[in-house]
Amino acid sequence: MSKACQVASSDDPVSASEQKMVVGAAIVTLVPVERLRGPPRTSSQYLPHLNWIFVAWMEQRRGIGGLLLRSVVSELRALGHSTLASTVLIGYPAPMLWHWSSGFRLTQPTETYL
Repeated sequence: MSKACQVASSDDPVSASEQKMVVGAAIVTLVPVERLRGPPRTSSQYLPHLNWIFVAWMEQRRGIGGLLLRSVVSELRALGHSTLASTVLIGYPAPMLWHWSSGFRLTQPTETYL
């Protein structure tokens, strides 16, 4: 799944002596279907799972999270996957709204699928 993991960095180094700054990242792993509650019907034994998506606080609300997700989905499709699972904690409305607005749908109280 390393091909599906993505990193977003700034266009310019912070200074001439520094490297580009990481402004976001997404980590995807393969999870056994039986570990997920209410997984979609699939013939696969494993599903890609968006374990973590991060955007630096000073770069949030600029579309970086959506860009990372689109890149992840594109790479997963190229690898032959049609489903991406993610886990959202209930009680945190911003991540839940981001997942829903990004196309995930709720299947159980704690998992969403794209």
